[in-house]
Amino acid sequence: MKYGLLLLLQLVWIRALAQDLTQFTGTVQDHKRKPLPDVTVRVLYSGETARTDSGGRFFLALPSRQVRIAFSRAGYRADTLNVDRSQTVEVWLLPE
Repeated sequence: MKYGLLLLLQLVWIRALAQDLTQFTGTVQDHKRKPLPDVTVRVLYSGETARTDSGGRFFLALPSRQVRIAFSRAGYRADTLNVDRSQTVEVWLLPE
């Protein structure tokens, strides 16, 4: 009985956390405004990551607060941004 109640409480807590996430989107381009595929997009301090597709687009599930996101790809300078989950961003990476 005690373990069943504990499991139920954990499931309710996990469901509440999952409902607090919002889809966040953006694009990454190079200095010539061409889409950059295979850029790693990482939410700092959470471990959530994504990669840009062939059109430079990425999708992440973000919590309701402001977060810091890092963008990196070999041959380009890494960049970080503070973003709000309601934003859609365009990021430009410069060659190294």
